[in-house]
Amino acid sequence: MREPGIGLVVITNQSAIGRGLIDNARLDQIHARMPELLHQENVVLDGIYYCPHRPEGHCNCRKPGVALLVRATNDLGFNGQDGFVIEDTECNIGMGEKLGANTMLILTGNCKKPLACRLTRPDFVVFNLAQAASMIESLSRKAEGPE
Repeated sequence: MREPGIGLVVITNQSAIGRGLIDNARLDQIHARMPELLHQENVVLDGIYYCPHRPEGHCNCRKPGVALLVRATNDLGFNGQDGFVIEDTECNIGMGEKLGANTMLILTGNCKKPLACRLTRPDFVVFNLAQAASMIESLSRKAEGPE
């Protein structure tokens, strides 16, 4: 995904903090280790943003809210409408929809069948991250126009 010049950001709900299951220090350790592991696969993250709140708190930073996504776009200087939100939870596709981003549902993890939630309509449905990367690269080439 780096080849077409796309930045990579992780936005995640971490209610384990709000529930008292882990503390910020432990999550910081996890978030320090994740880029190390990704780097072994030549993946470099531009940022990790997380919501520590419990779902019942109804904060605006918890996905599918857009506060963290807006913060990431402001911090990193990119236009969210030009980006892609890739989610494995169909209901969280709403985060990308609210920002006007391209949305991509990946059929791994929490979502094995598209449109189970019926609250959102992803722009694209893919089977894995490799397919997502390939599609983004193809779409980026089309957007650039003929050479």
